[in-house]
Amino acid sequence: MPETELLTVEQVFQLQGIGLMVVPDFSVPKPGWKNGAHRVRVVKPNGEQLEADANFHVWHFNIRDSSAPLDQRWRVAFPSLTKDDLPAGSRILGDTTIAATLK
Repeated sequence: MPETELLTVEQVFQLQGIGLMVVPDFSVPKPGWKNGAHRVRVVKPNGEQLEADANFHVWHFNIRDSSAPLDQRWRVAFPSLTKDDLPAGSRILGDTTIAATLK
């Protein structure tokens, strides 16, 4: 299946019970999207690659940046990865149907 870049990781943080969260956020998706897990490919800055399950959900977070748009509550969580697996600069690739829904 064709892949496209979904995002480049700027920052990661761990939330107990949810997993490793990545920044930047997505805007809330179009109507009809359902929260769910999708298989993605992680390409680290050093070129190393791995496949992982990513949970795409609308999460309600306290975003401290007052200039951030109100609809930025769409986060990606990786329940089984560690910070070493997903350093800043990593690219997250997913199939084109996921990418189309996130725009």
